[in-house]
Amino acid sequence: MSNGPQYFLDENAVPYPARPEEIHAVEEKCHIQFPEFLKRYYQIYDSMPIRECNYKFVGKEFCLVNLTTIGPGNLNIEKLLTNEYFHRMVPEGWIPVEIDICGDFFFYDPLTEAIFLIDGTSGAPVIAAFSLVEFFNYLDQSSPEPFPDEKEDQTGNEDSAKMTLVDNSKA
Repeated sequence: MSNGPQYFLDENAVPYPARPEEIHAVEEKCHIQFPEFLKRYYQIYDSMPIRECNYKFVGKEFCLVNLTTIGPGNLNIEKLLTNEYFHRMVPEGWIPVEIDICGDFFFYDPLTEAIFLIDGTSGAPVIAAFSLVEFFNYLDQSSPEPFPDEKEDQTGNEDSAKMTLVDNSKA
């Protein structure tokens, strides 16, 4: 992962990189397939805490506070996907990647390659990014403070984050 993600990670924390065999074991047990970009992230930065990330996408505001992990912890992907309640609310094959300040989860949908927030009240999916790379770029460029009043940019696009992470998985 060249060029990031550095900004949204806690720079004082020590990562516990996931080994490829650990990632593969989760894929097998949970019947999911991680995209290469997410595998690389876990192999470098797994279990690193993040700072609170605020960003806007398609007119909605999101506030993220923690990433899921391969390693031990409350947000361990295997534990989440093998929990009966959690498993019932998650569409088949979707991968939890993040949790927001309200305790709602963001998921990667392998069919559309988009990121969705599952609203904890209604259960409805809300699109949060068109791709995993775009999602991580929003985190990397997010505001650490609550949203300032912002004017739309000249194109009328409120979510004008620039792509800084490089996705080399297709190279």
